Amino acid sequence: MNWMILSLCSSVLLGFYEIAKKAALRDNAVPPVLFLHVVTAAALWFPLLLMSHRICVLSTHYEGMPLALVEGMAAGCAVVASDVIGVRELIDHGRNGFLVEPANAQALADALEKLL
Repeated sequence: MNWMILSLCSSVLLGFYEIAKKAALRDNAVPPVLFLHVVTAAALWFPLLLMSHRICVLSTHYEGMPLALVEGMAAGCAVVASDVIGVRELIDHGRNGFLVEPANAQALADALEKLL
């Protein structure tokens, strides 16, 4: 099974994107990871891009106000996010999204499997 990851980040995070891409290629990630591209939030077609996806994932350790999650919800995406301050005020687990324990890859995978 191929998993596709669409990296949504600013140009400031481009360096991180490149490091993650090289690591996935170097480690022969299983299942394979396909990095589509980096998108800047300033793009005029950004809302259309979000609406073309079914799931919005926010894996984080801290969020003040998770605007990326709000945008994903507004685009009609199912959401999976870390259960941290800022996010848990927005997501009612099982009702309008799924909350997972931060830094728990298995919990994140399990939530995504429910949606797929």
